[in-house]
Amino acid sequence: MLIEISQRRASLIEEMIIQSQSENRSLVNLRYKQLIDRDMKIVVQQVFLNRQCTRLWLDGNRITSVGASILASALNSNNTLERLYLYGNSISDIGVKYLSRALSNNNKTLQILGLQLNQITDLGIEHLSQMIQINKTLTGLWLENNHITDKGIRILSNALKNLNSFLQYIDLSKNRLITDLSVDYIIDIIKFNKSINEISLYDCSLSEIGKEKIKKAAKSKKNFSIYLNSWNE
Repeated sequence: MLIEISQRRASLIEEMIIQSQSENRSLVNLRYKQLIDRDMKIVVQQVFLNRQCTRLWLDGNRITSVGASILASALNSNNTLERLYLYGNSISDIGVKYLSRALSNNNKTLQILGLQLNQITDLGIEHLSQMIQINKTLTGLWLENNHITDKGIRILSNALKNLNSFLQYIDLSKNRLITDLSVDYIIDIIKFNKSINEISLYDCSLSEIGKEKIKKAAKSKKNFSIYLNSWNE
């Protein structure tokens, strides 16, 4: 009976993948499908191993650090996937650790990693900061609406300010524990990092004075965008 249920579940997920690729073979859209950790084994089999997918959307499911570890294992041998979106799951700092390890080792393909609303704290930022000092592929990192504090911004700044990485965009919006204590750290990233050209920080707890200091630093840098009040300011 359990084998039959597992086979039916695998067939169901495979059908979801086939339907999502009906118009675009490079995209697999599995957003809000109530997927859980054990489903990631099926997703990995179908998306990473059997299909030429470059974008995988897993937003709004029920994936924890266990599912993240399965995805991370697949990233170790990935040579096609360029964008992975995990918005609104529960991968936590442990899941970030697994993904960061994979992106520090063999992966040379993934360019965009979406980790918004995933219960990530400063510990997760430590893992990501170590990874971006090694990774030479990732260009965009979405960390909106997590639990990142000024300590996390300090860690990130220390990793980035003297590093000519490949990272171009960081989204830290809606991390409401980011305050004016982070202003100097953010300015250091703007001034000293040569690759980052866009940072989002709207809906944090920055004062107007703090925002003005950041804006002034951003204006002094050519081709740099900063979002402090909304995503389309």
